Amino acid sequence: MKNGNSQPIIIGSSPRALYGKYTLKILLLVTVSILAIVFRSEWIFSFLPIFIFFYIYFAARILWDYLRIKNTTYFIYSNKVEMQSYVFLFLGVDNNVVNLSQVRQIKVFSNTYLDIWFFSCGNVVLTVSGDIADFEFKNIYHPGLVKQQVERMCFGVSSANG
Repeated sequence: MKNGNSQPIIIGSSPRALYGKYTLKILLLVTVSILAIVFRSEWIFSFLPIFIFFYIYFAARILWDYLRIKNTTYFIYSNKVEMQSYVFLFLGVDNNVVNLSQVRQIKVFSNTYLDIWFFSCGNVVLTVSGDIADFEFKNIYHPGLVKQQVERMCFGVSSANG
């Protein structure tokens, strides 16, 4: 993308990030529930309301995270990066914007160990000054590629290749 072009690069968050985040928790609940049914243990059945509560809690949490992730879009312009989240906008939260000429550091993080092994989802953090993240691309599929694009916009082509 050339600097004179006003069309942004559009990047959406990936629901694949949810797999690594909740897979182990749900598998643990399902395993304990199956063991309770197979062994017909009385003390496990006494904890059935707690299991049901956790199933409902995880289902609601996954639905909320899915809506948040599906409705968050990042726009990389030649001079700024902007986040638009329709879920947060509905709740009255302002969208985040950072000026690319002020970015000093760009880091990439994976969400969990499962993301590293299977799902390749993670975050890209832009820092303007200090150690506090000023802007964060969350739950991005292949965050390293996004980091390279932003580095090209901030620091030029030569720094992204080296």
